[in-house]
Amino acid sequence: YAGGATGGKLSVICAFLVYIAPAGTLNLFNTMMHGVDITMIAKNNMAFGSFIIGLILAVVLGALVAWIYSGIYNRLTGR
Repeated sequence: YAGGATGGKLSVICAFLVYIAPAGTLNLFNTMMHGVDITMIAKNNMAFGSFIIGLILAVVLGALVAWIYSGIYNRLTGR
């Protein structure tokens, strides 16, 4: 469950940063994308429903990635 909790926390932090400093957050993520200009696809506002869907996806995908990673780790270490 730690992977899902981590994904959820990161999603909430990201949404909060977009809410309080949209331009700075967009610049930060634009820098992280290694030359891909995400300003062309960014929205000016975020609906609460979009936030909830993104949060659910972040939790589910975080848990899934952690489950896959732990399965690979356990198989490689013989656990």
